[in-house]
Amino acid sequence: ERRKEKEQELAAMEKKEREKKEKSQELVKQGVEEMEQGNYIKARGLFDKALEQDPENAEAVARKGEAYFEEDNESQSNIQEAIDYSNEAIDMDKNLWVPYNTLGRVYNEQKQWQNAIDAFKKASRLNPDRAQTLFELGKAQYRVGRFDQARQSFEAAIHNRSDFLKAYLNLGFTLRRLGSNRAALNAFSRAAEIDPENDLAHYQKAELKRRAGNYREAIQDMQKAVRHDQENPDYRRKLGNLYAQTGELSKAVQAYRDALEIKDDDDATHYNLAKVLLDQDKADEALSHAVKAVQLNSKAASNLYILGKAAEETGNVDQAIEAYKRAISQDPEHVDAMVNLGSIYDEQKQFEKAREILQRAYEVEPDSLAVNNNLGNAYLHSELYKDSIEHYKRAIEKKPGATLMRYNMALAYIETDQQEKAISTLRDLIKVDANYWNAYYKLGELLFAEGSSEEAKTILERLLEKNPDYERSEEVKSLISSS
Repeated sequence: ERRKEKEQELAAMEKKEREKKEKSQELVKQGVEEMEQGNYIKARGLFDKALEQDPENAEAVARKGEAYFEEDNESQSNIQEAIDYSNEAIDMDKNLWVPYNTLGRVYNEQKQWQNAIDAFKKASRLNPDRAQTLFELGKAQYRVGRFDQARQSFEAAIHNRSDFLKAYLNLGFTLRRLGSNRAALNAFSRAAEIDPENDLAHYQKAELKRRAGNYREAIQDMQKAVRHDQENPDYRRKLGNLYAQTGELSKAVQAYRDALEIKDDDDATHYNLAKVLLDQDKADEALSHAVKAVQLNSKAASNLYILGKAAEETGNVDQAIEAYKRAISQDPEHVDAMVNLGSIYDEQKQFEKAREILQRAYEVEPDSLAVNNNLGNAYLHSELYKDSIEHYKRAIEKKPGATLMRYNMALAYIETDQQEKAISTLRDLIKVDANYWNAYYKLGELLFAEGSSEEAKTILERLLEKNPDYERSEEVKSLISSS
């Protein structure tokens, strides 16, 4: 009888302890619900009550630490409480995922990326089905450049939650870093399906399609990005860039103007607008935006270059020279600025300066068509004909259909007494452009001088037949009649 009473007493105690544990766990559940509602003080009160029922409830301790972190993750006191309670919970139960997850979040905020990775890995091993932990792990791995590991973490998060928008976005960024642009496009496309109003997903789709040269579809996606975030000037500027790329200059101008309505102090937008306005032959308006771009950012060589171009096209040559010089000072390898500056010097008959600056451009880009053509011009005008011929040859290799370069090279051959090469060059030029009238005239002159009168006469007669109003027709007729 005594033994039976003892057993009943133990059973009652066990039941009471079990009820306490169940009550404790129910209080933890209520506390988590309050925490999710932002009622952190009430949540911690419930966790304390849970511990009163069951002092060994490690989850109650862990959740209390989590509540401190959720309440204010910038407060040093809250962070310390979160760390202390999380470590206490781990000491109580090393198989509980919550405290490791909280520590991971703390380390993330403190930019202790490796500690964050270690903590999140432990949390995800203990609770492999929790997508958010895998997502946070992926973000920490991404920050330290472990992109393939980050990809795996984001994919695992998506596997656990197929509509995880942020995981798809971060997976897209990660795949871009890995050079898998097609897979990245798929990730951003899925993000856009989950949330059709997500401007970032549409923007990233547009950027990837732009990189692939699919400008039309890129425009459609960028328009969606603009539609879903109408106050973002960068989207409008990028839309303008796409329109400019497809030659829709009026639409590009409007997109840039819309961007400036939102943010007038963006030098890149003023630069792009100036560039397109120059393409529209609106140099005066372009100049005003180029000036603004330089005022906003005088260190950008591109801004100084576009100022030089706009100044040059409006006849402000001195301003153009100064702008090009400043552009080259900021970027000593800015070939376009050097070419334009050299061209101005050449036109001003400052041939030595022209050769010097163009030679610098040649050292940077020896195969550049523009560099070799302008350097050929500078040497031609300096009466350094052999050098001129060498650079014209290089330029023509890049652009076999070039006409003026061939004509100038023929003049250089004449000046170096290489008449046969001059004749050959002019014949090739007429094949390239049957309406290059000066080539007929010069070829006729050379053929007469070489004694090929009949062929010369035929060439000149063909010139008059094709272009009776040729400006030097009287001289042509005189040559024919004297033969």
